Parts: sequence; C-alpha cells; structure tokens
Amino acid sequence: MLTVDLVQSWRKGDRLFIRQLNHAAKERARAIAGAYIDIAESHLNRSREDFDARGAAVEVRVQDRKLAAGLLKLVLDRCVFEMSADIDPVALRESVFKAASLWRQRAEGVTGFDRSSVLAEAGARFGLSKEEADELLFADLKGAHRLESFKPISAVDLVELYEKSQGQAVLLKAARVTVVIQTDVAVSLRRLFHKLKFLGLMHVISPLPHGGYRIDIDGPFSMFKQVTKYGLKLAMLVPALDECGAWKLDAEVLWGKEKQRLKFHTEGDSQPVSAQEESRLADEVAVLLERFRDLKTEWSPAPSTDILELPGVGLCIPDLTFIHRTTGEVAYLEVMGFWSRDAVWKRVELVEAGLPQRIIFAVSKRLRVSEEVLGDDLPGSLYVYKGVMNAARIAEMLNNDV
Repeated sequence: MLTVDLVQSWRKGDRLFIRQLNHAAKERARAIAGAYIDIAESHLNRSREDFDARGAAVEVRVQDRKLAAGLLKLVLDRCVFEMSADIDPVALRESVFKAASLWRQRAEGVTGFDRSSVLAEAGARFGLSKEEADELLFADLKGAHRLESFKPISAVDLVELYEKSQGQAVLLKAARVTVVIQTDVAVSLRRLFHKLKFLGLMHVISPLPHGGYRIDIDGPFSMFKQVTKYGLKLAMLVPALDECGAWKLDAEVLWGKEKQRLKFHTEGDSQPVSAQEESRLADEVAVLLERFRDLKTEWSPAPSTDILELPGVGLCIPDLTFIHRTTGEVAYLEVMGFWSRDAVWKRVELVEAGLPQRIIFAVSKRLRVSEEVLGDDLPGSLYVYKGVMNAARIAEMLNNDV
C-alpha cells in the first residue's frame, strides 16, 4: 500500500482531492510500471541493492517522480527479499575480526594487510571458501537480501492499483469515516460487517430509510495510541467495500505537517459478490471457538451468520452463535475487546431497555466496565476478560439462564 507522502493530492477550501491521471499521464504510468515489473521479473536470486540501482536507473520525467515512487513501492510490496545465507553473518564477522586481530599479532612489523588470508581462515571455520566468506560477510544487511519471489501483475493492473491505493493512504490520516452502501446482497453485507469486526474497527452500522446502510467508523486520529496500526486496518477495509456494489465514503482527515482538518470523498461501484464464502474470524474468536468445541456442554457453537438490528444502537454483528441441543434456544456472543467504553455503555442501556435477543458482550478489561453493571435477570450480559477469553466461563454464563 502507498504511504501518505506518495499521495498526489490537492486542496480546495476545506476539501482534499486526489490528483487523477489523465490519458497521457496514465500512458506514462503504464510505461514506468512496465519497466519496474520487468526488473522484478528478471531479478530473481539477485540482491536488493542491485534491484534498487536498476530501479533508480529508470528514466522518469520530473513531474512523474512521485508517481514513479508510488509505482515502485507497489512493486516492492509484491516482492519477497530474504537473506540467502545458511550461516549467521554476525558470527562470521566476529570470526573475521578475530582472525584479523590474530594476523596482526603474528605479522607485527609487517606493512599492509592480507585480507585474502584472513577471509580464508575465518571462512574455513564455517566450511566456506574465502570467496564465499567474502560474499556472505554482510548477507544480513537489507541491500544484500536476495529476491526470492515476485507476485505477478500487469502494468495496466498496477496503475489501477496505484489509483485505488491513493485513496486508501488518505485514510491513514482520518479522524472519522462515514460509509454509505446501497447493496441488499446478504452475502456481501455479512462479509463486509465481519471484515469490520475482524479488523477491530470501532463502528456503528445503521439501516437507511430507503435501503442500504450507513457505517460510522472512528479513524486512527480519533485514538490516543496505535495510530499507525489502526490506520492500516482502516485502509484495508476499502477492498471489502468493492465487493458491496455501490458505496460512498466521506472522511475527515488531518492532512499535512500542519494537520489541517480537511474533508475527503471517494466512491466505488462494482459487482457485489454473490457466492457464499465463509467469513474469517478474528484470531481470538477462532481460538475461543476451538476451545468451546472441546468442552462437554449442551451448547453447539458456530461462526455467526446473523445480522441483528438493535434499536438505538444500529446493527449488531455477533461473532458466534450458540444453539442449545435440547431446547433449541439461541444465544449470541459479540466480542468488543478493542472497542470504546461508549459503545459498551450503549449496549448496556439497550439490555436494560429490554433486548429482544440473548447476547453475551465480551469486553476487554482495558475498557474498565464491570460485569456487575448488568443483573442476572436481563437478556444480555457482560463478560469482562483479560488476555484470552475463557470458554468455560462463557459456557457457565450460557447455562445460568437456561
């Protein structure tokens, strides 16, 4: 993905715009992209230093330098560079330094330095020739890493990816984001909503009066820490939006060195997915599901495919559904480990008002909310956990109200 410094943008009043590529610029971009792709495809098993030198040698017009830097970044993202040495270069260097010190002691009074002998002596300890020792001496440095693989892409597709990536990079500086989607394809909606949960994005989903949904998402710059990590997760949501048909995104971003508050708008319109695909669970939820299945309990757990409308809160996308094998009773679990205290309190108020579904809300101890906030006679309950969720504790909570 592009970094913020590679975005080609311009401002008008309080609005931020991405500079679009016209026909001529797009043709130049494809030529530059093709040159970088050719370098990557012909560079297998060669060093990163050589790759960088060949990339820098590609002729680029002055006005296209930021464009070229962005395209090169996307090509590098598709490359895997690895250290090629089977031995530890640090240990090899230590051996060389010791051998050099001993050589100087033995050759006291002799001018010059026999580098070849030192490398031969140090390399022999690792089963290397002096030439191999010389080559692997700094194999752990970034420039010496070798290109192991490159994920193929055409120049046309790379330029298209570049154009989409500019909008993603802007979201790294977002304070808040609002998305409106118009699709009514259930599979697309569930995948998008589960993606929000998987990425740990703090959000509220509300149905719109005339169809579709509005999603309000806290941006990275509404938080006090983990700004970069959260911003990357927000940017990763954009490809999921492309699976939902027509969508519009409005963001408030803090842009430039002055962190000027600007408005940004982008949108897309693609064919929504129609095939049912299992949504990926967040790691902590997947671990909980596996451990719960190992318990001897009447409750049968599964990844949830339901979308619940909670009056006053919006939509709730449970992570897990539990069905009692004897009574058929259904209960849900929603994990809110990385959410805000405000979101938890909204659910507390909803439960107290009379929640139509039975839900356990799993809340991180960091949010400083007590389980005792909700009584045992209410349809929803809080499970406050630290670290890893306890499957046995959740089973106990499910059994309390059977």
